Amino acid sequence: RSLSSRAELLFLQGNSSRSEPLCREALLILTSLHGPVHSQVGIALENLARVISVLGKKEEAEKLFRRALTVKQKTLGPSHSLTAVAQDQLATHLLGALPATSLSVTQQLNAKEIENLFSQSLEIFIRTLGRTHT
Repeated sequence: RSLSSRAELLFLQGNSSRSEPLCREALLILTSLHGPVHSQVGIALENLARVISVLGKKEEAEKLFRRALTVKQKTLGPSHSLTAVAQDQLATHLLGALPATSLSVTQQLNAKEIENLFSQSLEIFIRTLGRTHT
């Protein structure tokens, strides 16, 4: 826990390059303790993905966000609010990769996936937390 907390502190302080190895180590430790499909591993994957994304490693970050979503779907279920958070994080990451101008066919497909992820996460948030939750 303290390793992840230290990595989070470094990340919040804007020191992603020092946070990355700590996030990787935390992921390795949690995976060896719990196996690859455990809710704690899903959180560690998300943390590493956020750091990697900030460092500009967009493709690796996308893979990590997708793995985190898969782990949360398997461990928490597809309708859990933390699964919705994982969907939202993946969609936000993918959205950042789209250009602001006209989209190619591949980018249009990515935009459709982003829209679906945001819609699904919103449905889960409304169902689990209610419309008036802030």
